[in-house]
Amino acid sequence: YSEYARRGFFELVTVSALVLGLILLMDWLTRFVTGRGRLAINLLHGGLVTLTLVILASALFRMRLYQQAFGLTELRVYTTAFMVWLGILLVWLAITVLRVRAPTGDNPGRRRFAFGVLVASLALVVALDLINPDAQIARTNLARAAAGVGQPLDAEYLAWTLSADAI
Repeated sequence: YSEYARRGFFELVTVSALVLGLILLMDWLTRFVTGRGRLAINLLHGGLVTLTLVILASALFRMRLYQQAFGLTELRVYTTAFMVWLGILLVWLAITVLRVRAPTGDNPGRRRFAFGVLVASLALVVALDLINPDAQIARTNLARAAAGVGQPLDAEYLAWTLSADAI
Protein backbone atom coordinates (compact mmCIF):
# COMPACT_ATOMS: atom_id res chain seq x y z
CA TYR A 1 0.00 0.00 0.00
CA SER A 2 2.79 2.37 0.94
CA GLU A 3 4.70 1.57 -2.23
CA TYR A 4 1.63 2.29 -4.38
CA ALA A 5 1.06 5.66 -2.74
CA ARG A 6 4.73 6.68 -3.01
CA ARG A 7 5.62 5.17 -6.38
CA GLY A 8 6.02 7.88 -8.97
CA PHE A 9 4.67 10.57 -6.67
CA PHE A 10 7.57 13.00 -6.92
CA GLU A 11 7.85 12.34 -10.65
CA LEU A 12 4.22 13.42 -11.03
CA VAL A 13 4.85 16.64 -9.15
CA THR A 14 8.09 17.32 -11.07
CA VAL A 15 6.38 16.86 -14.43
CA SER A 16 3.64 19.24 -13.34
CA ALA A 17 6.17 21.92 -12.39
CA LEU A 18 8.10 21.48 -15.64
CA VAL A 19 4.95 21.84 -17.74
CA LEU A 20 4.34 25.29 -16.29
CA GLY A 21 7.77 26.49 -17.42
CA LEU A 22 7.45 24.76 -20.78
CA ILE A 23 4.14 26.45 -21.58
CA LEU A 24 5.52 29.86 -20.63
CA LEU A 25 8.61 29.29 -22.79
CA MET A 26 6.58 28.11 -25.78
CA ASP A 27 4.17 31.02 -25.37
CA TRP A 28 7.09 33.43 -25.52
CA LEU A 29 8.73 31.66 -28.49
CA THR A 30 5.48 31.73 -30.47
CA ARG A 31 4.52 35.27 -29.45
CA PHE A 32 4.25 36.54 -33.04
CA VAL A 33 2.00 33.71 -34.25
CA THR A 34 -1.53 35.02 -34.83
CA GLY A 35 -4.87 33.87 -36.15
CA ARG A 36 -5.54 30.17 -36.49
CA GLY A 37 -1.97 29.31 -35.54
CA ARG A 38 -2.37 31.10 -32.20
CA LEU A 39 -5.70 29.41 -31.63
CA ALA A 40 -4.14 25.99 -32.29
CA ILE A 41 -1.22 26.73 -29.95
CA ASN A 42 -3.56 27.93 -27.20
CA LEU A 43 -5.78 24.86 -27.59
CA LEU A 44 -2.74 22.58 -27.34
CA HIS A 45 -1.50 24.48 -24.28
CA GLY A 46 -4.99 24.27 -22.76
CA GLY A 47 -5.00 20.52 -23.32
CA LEU A 48 -1.59 20.27 -21.69
CA VAL A 49 -2.80 22.28 -18.69
CA THR A 50 -5.86 20.04 -18.39
CA LEU A 51 -3.82 16.85 -18.53
CA THR A 52 -1.32 18.27 -16.04
CA LEU A 53 -4.17 19.08 -13.65
CA VAL A 54 -5.23 15.43 -13.93
CA ILE A 55 -1.67 14.42 -13.02
CA LEU A 56 -1.74 16.77 -10.03
CA ALA A 57 -5.11 15.37 -8.94
CA SER A 58 -3.61 11.88 -9.08
CA ALA A 59 -0.64 13.01 -7.00
CA LEU A 60 -2.96 14.64 -4.45
CA PHE A 61 -5.03 11.46 -4.26
CA ARG A 62 -1.92 9.36 -3.68
CA MET A 63 -0.70 11.80 -1.02
CA ARG A 64 -4.09 11.63 0.70
CA LEU A 65 -3.93 7.82 0.75
CA TYR A 66 -0.43 7.99 2.20
CA GLN A 67 -1.49 10.49 4.87
CA GLN A 68 -4.48 8.37 5.85
CA ALA A 69 -2.31 5.29 6.30
CA PHE A 70 0.78 6.83 7.90
CA GLY A 71 -0.28 10.21 9.30
CA LEU A 72 1.08 13.66 8.69
CA THR A 73 4.67 14.85 8.58
CA GLU A 74 6.12 18.22 7.70
CA LEU A 75 7.20 16.95 4.30
CA ARG A 76 3.71 15.65 3.53
CA VAL A 77 2.05 18.91 4.59
CA TYR A 78 4.41 21.14 2.60
CA THR A 79 4.31 18.85 -0.43
CA THR A 80 0.53 18.94 -0.42
CA ALA A 81 0.58 22.74 -0.11
CA PHE A 82 3.02 22.92 -3.03
CA MET A 83 0.75 20.75 -5.18
CA VAL A 84 -2.29 22.91 -4.43
CA TRP A 85 -0.23 26.05 -5.21
CA LEU A 86 0.95 24.52 -8.47
CA GLY A 87 -2.62 23.65 -9.43
CA ILE A 88 -3.71 27.24 -8.75
CA LEU A 89 -0.86 28.51 -10.92
CA LEU A 90 -1.83 26.22 -13.78
CA VAL A 91 -5.43 27.42 -13.68
CA TRP A 92 -4.23 31.04 -13.47
CA LEU A 93 -1.94 30.40 -16.45
CA ALA A 94 -4.89 29.18 -18.50
CA ILE A 95 -6.97 32.22 -17.51
CA THR A 96 -4.31 34.86 -18.18
CA VAL A 97 -1.73 33.68 -20.70
CA LEU A 98 -3.71 31.42 -23.01
CA ARG A 99 -5.65 34.16 -24.74
CA VAL A 100 -5.65 35.60 -28.22
CA ARG A 101 -3.28 38.53 -28.25
CA ALA A 102 -2.56 41.58 -30.33
CA PRO A 103 -0.74 41.10 -33.69
CA THR A 104 2.31 42.81 -32.17
CA GLY A 105 3.01 39.69 -30.15
CA ASP A 106 2.50 41.50 -26.86
CA ASN A 107 0.67 39.45 -24.27
CA PRO A 108 -0.38 41.44 -21.21
CA GLY A 109 -1.57 38.15 -19.73
CA ARG A 110 2.03 37.23 -18.92
CA ARG A 111 2.34 40.27 -16.67
CA ARG A 112 -0.97 39.39 -14.99
CA PHE A 113 0.28 35.83 -14.61
CA ALA A 114 3.49 37.03 -12.93
CA PHE A 115 1.50 39.19 -10.53
CA GLY A 116 -0.84 36.26 -9.83
CA VAL A 117 2.15 34.04 -9.04
CA LEU A 118 3.32 36.61 -6.49
CA VAL A 119 -0.14 36.86 -4.92
CA ALA A 120 -0.61 33.06 -4.85
CA SER A 121 2.85 32.63 -3.29
CA LEU A 122 2.15 35.17 -0.56
CA ALA A 123 -1.27 33.59 0.05
CA LEU A 124 0.39 30.19 0.43
CA VAL A 125 2.86 31.50 3.00
CA VAL A 126 0.09 33.25 4.96
CA ALA A 127 -2.14 30.16 4.82
CA LEU A 128 0.66 27.91 6.07
CA ASP A 129 1.35 30.36 8.87
CA LEU A 130 -2.32 30.42 9.88
CA ILE A 131 -2.65 26.63 9.67
CA ASN A 132 0.39 26.17 11.94
CA PRO A 133 1.63 22.91 10.35
CA ASP A 134 3.41 21.51 13.41
CA ALA A 135 0.33 21.87 15.63
CA GLN A 136 -1.87 20.41 12.87
CA ILE A 137 0.50 17.45 12.47
CA ALA A 138 0.43 16.77 16.21
CA ARG A 139 -3.38 17.07 16.44
CA THR A 140 -3.95 14.83 13.42
CA ASN A 141 -1.48 12.14 14.46
CA LEU A 142 -2.69 12.08 18.06
CA ALA A 143 -6.32 11.81 16.91
CA ARG A 144 -5.38 8.94 14.58
CA ALA A 145 -3.58 7.16 17.42
CA ALA A 146 -6.52 7.65 19.79
CA ALA A 147 -8.88 6.23 17.18
CA GLY A 148 -6.53 3.33 16.46
CA VAL A 149 -6.33 4.20 12.77
CA GLY A 150 -3.32 3.36 10.60
CA GLN A 151 0.21 2.96 11.84
CA PRO A 152 1.12 3.40 15.53
CA LEU A 153 1.91 6.88 16.81
CA ASP A 154 5.49 7.99 16.20
CA ALA A 155 5.95 9.83 19.49
CA GLU A 156 9.65 10.40 18.83
CA TYR A 157 8.83 12.32 15.65
CA LEU A 158 6.27 14.47 17.50
CA ALA A 159 8.59 15.13 20.45
CA TRP A 160 11.94 15.69 18.76
CA THR A 161 11.33 16.73 15.16
CA LEU A 162 8.49 19.22 15.39
CA SER A 163 8.77 22.70 16.85
CA ALA A 164 7.26 23.88 20.12
CA ASP A 165 4.07 24.71 18.19
CA ALA A 166 3.29 20.98 18.26
CA ILE A 167 2.73 21.19 22.02
